[in-house]
Amino acid sequence: MSLVLVGLLMLSGALMLLAYKPVPQEAYQSVLSLRRDYLFGSLIRNIHFFSANLVVVLMVYHMLRVVFTLGYIQERRSNWFIGICLLGLILFSCFTGYLLPWDQTAYWAVTICIHMLDYVPFGTSVTSLITDGDGVTAPNPAGLFYLPHHPDSCHSFGSALHTFLEDQKGWWCDFQSSPIF
Repeated sequence: MSLVLVGLLMLSGALMLLAYKPVPQEAYQSVLSLRRDYLFGSLIRNIHFFSANLVVVLMVYHMLRVVFTLGYIQERRSNWFIGICLLGLILFSCFTGYLLPWDQTAYWAVTICIHMLDYVPFGTSVTSLITDGDGVTAPNPAGLFYLPHHPDSCHSFGSALHTFLEDQKGWWCDFQSSPIF
């Protein structure tokens, strides 16, 4: 199921690449133009939106299943770590894609995330790298435009590695040899 959703994300994202303009003044208008002026533009954008949300839901469901069946113990710890990294990449990709229209929702999402960085160690250093000290200004949408695509290649490699390791260790955990039982 998640493979189908990732395929839909890639296809709909490639189609949306044709209409998006990664310039702060034109980003929102290009998204509106996609929905209004292109044949099936609204459908393509909705497929992309819902596929991204369903991938996150399926990843969380999968992680909970692994936790409840104790599939992360013993020899599967490395695969668990790869899965956590994949979840982080998916969430990062979704967040940067959420910012691409650069509307009020994206502005406030960036503002909140930057203020959240003040509460983590070295967060003020990261904040000073992201902003110029004047708070949130219009980011470079071209940079945000390419960010969601970089985790996709890492995600593809990580998913292949995750599946390969799972295939090598067997698809089911042996609960009898588990130290918890």
